Amino acid sequence: MRIGEIDREIEISTFGETRDFIFDSAVYESIHLKIPPTVYPPRRDTEILVEAINRLKGETGFVTEIGCGSGAISISLARRGWRVNACDINPLAVAATRGNAIQNDVADLISVEEGGPGEEKWFIPDNTDLLVWNIPYLLSLDSEASNLGPMEEASLSDRDEQGGWSAFLLEYLEKCRERLPGILVILLLRIDPVSPSKSSDWHRQGWASRCLITERLGDETLEARCFWRPGNGREAELRLTSDSTMDDARMLPTEGWQRLRAVEQKGGRGRSGAEWRSEKGDMTATWSLNQRILKRIDPGLLQTSIGAEIASRLSMDCKWPNDLMHEGEKAGGILLESGSNQESIRVGVGINRYPGEFGGAPTSGWSETIGESEAEVVFRMVDAAIASIAENHSRLPHLSTSELMASTWSNLSRTISTGIIASTKTSEVRITALEKSGELQILDSSVMENCGDVDGILMTF
Repeated sequence: MRIGEIDREIEISTFGETRDFIFDSAVYESIHLKIPPTVYPPRRDTEILVEAINRLKGETGFVTEIGCGSGAISISLARRGWRVNACDINPLAVAATRGNAIQNDVADLISVEEGGPGEEKWFIPDNTDLLVWNIPYLLSLDSEASNLGPMEEASLSDRDEQGGWSAFLLEYLEKCRERLPGILVILLLRIDPVSPSKSSDWHRQGWASRCLITERLGDETLEARCFWRPGNGREAELRLTSDSTMDDARMLPTEGWQRLRAVEQKGGRGRSGAEWRSEKGDMTATWSLNQRILKRIDPGLLQTSIGAEIASRLSMDCKWPNDLMHEGEKAGGILLESGSNQESIRVGVGINRYPGEFGGAPTSGWSETIGESEAEVVFRMVDAAIASIAENHSRLPHLSTSELMASTWSNLSRTISTGIIASTKTSEVRITALEKSGELQILDSSVMENCGDVDGILMTF
């Protein structure tokens, strides 16, 4: 801290007053806090993060909170039974959290240290099951930040570097894949206006995610989002060659996050048994999901949602129900199969690396949308996309049908809004909605109807 900043901080700390504050966590009895000057008080963003944490299920364990401030979130976690390791770069916040933990009878569950990401001795303990961080999102040039004390500005400001504090944390965790394979991360992010810290950085590194809460506050939109490594970081089964990953995946276990990837697939098939040709270097893989998922999600919606999510993460378009497109040319596809006597449903995904030609028609590939990436990198992105929808995580709630429909329609409508022409065999139609069955709702003249037949609607890009 520079000399001028020290003088300003001393002035704020000396003449400011410690405030009594009551934080209502909605689930547990009120938390009584004493908040000294320069320490961030609980606000609506704090409540959003606590509400997101309260959506978790399963057993408690060890949690690390970054930027504990007054201790409101750490105390709320401790009341749920979590053992908390908290940190803050502001020494007054450290003292406040310790004192407030004592006042609220949870001091035996909370350990607090001074420091944070970017400091030499800071680290995440090996036993951490959950990490929570209200990511700072002010920029150093924000007018709001200029009215803060140096300690407050440091704790509330995002890094100017590309990716912000979120990217810094992600880079740290990528170096700890073996030490912290199953860690669950919950971040509060500003998504509008876009801040340097973005969930897309995590998706590119193969982290699955689910939105727990989104809320508009004035001219900003905040989102509490959780991130995790699919299958607790366990790698997929890898085959150097495969006639068909869909067939090979029949032998995968029916429980847990199961998937199989082939370096080279010699056969393969598309919808209705159509030929699917793969070149060496393409991404070919199959996921084996327990049939129980169909009790929550209609197979039609599951197929379309997976296609739309993969398309979004690879900067492609999804042609309903399951084709991956780029500028009107097919780049890949998704196929769902199951047997009446089987306990699993298989999700096959094939994506071209490079543009080419098939059956006289030009094709595209991911090299035209996300650039030169190896098949393993693209597999991790696809794996994370499917896990975000379908993985049964021990601590996370399932996506509801309404949540899945909303996110899928958002991705589909992005493609529809580019000006594609949809038509049936008799007339041009307008696509108006997505049904929970995965069918499209279409408007034909003045008649609204559902379309569930892929051959019943033609989309021209």
